[in-house]
Amino acid sequence: MSKMNDYNAKQQQNQESQQIEWKWSWKDEFLKWLCGYANTEGGTLYIGVNDDGYVVEIEDSKRMLEGLPSKIHDKLGIIASINIYKANGAENVRYGNRVPKSTSEKVINQYACGKLNSKMIESNDKRYKSLAVIEKENKIWEDADGTREYISIEIIKYPFAISCDGKYYKRSGSTLHELNGFELQNFLLERAGKTWDAVPIPGVRVSDLSKEVLDAFTVKVLKICQEY
Repeated sequence: MSKMNDYNAKQQQNQESQQIEWKWSWKDEFLKWLCGYANTEGGTLYIGVNDDGYVVEIEDSKRMLEGLPSKIHDKLGIIASINIYKANGAENVRYGNRVPKSTSEKVINQYACGKLNSKMIESNDKRYKSLAVIEKENKIWEDADGTREYISIEIIKYPFAISCDGKYYKRSGSTLHELNGFELQNFLLERAGKTWDAVPIPGVRVSDLSKEVLDAFTVKVLKICQEY
């Protein structure tokens, strides 16, 4: 494994899954994930790498490297750091040289490494149907010299709200969450440097407010402050 890949593997093992995603191939729906990164703590999306970290390459990584920056900027209005890497065959950029046995023995990973395909086994083998589906849905690309290319798309956390097709997303653990209603309102206020109590409510006058309610609220706030 190259020094760059070994470094990447060590870094990735130390990061939370909330900030790292591995995808076999690119789909435009992943723009939502990049939006989620920008609205949360940032993160990196790897394309050409399967879920367990094995490099499977991209059919035309150079074309993707040229087209993705514009696509991301047009859809999200942000700048992404995109890099291309070369791996020696099906290297594992998630675990490096310490791939768990339970991971390396998975049928899909055996296929990704070129160690197993449907032509190598009999049709009555219990793995045959699974392999047939895997081969149909997931292509492996490899250069003539045995190397495989993959790319990383790194997104930083933005101080203002980022939307994708008019919708706002955030990361919650390892999942993507679309913001709606009150949650969205609070998020937009937060990114604008405001809080809900600093925003005036249209049509409400000071004379409409109840002194008794305000006094009760003040007492509760003071009590909470004293507890901390």
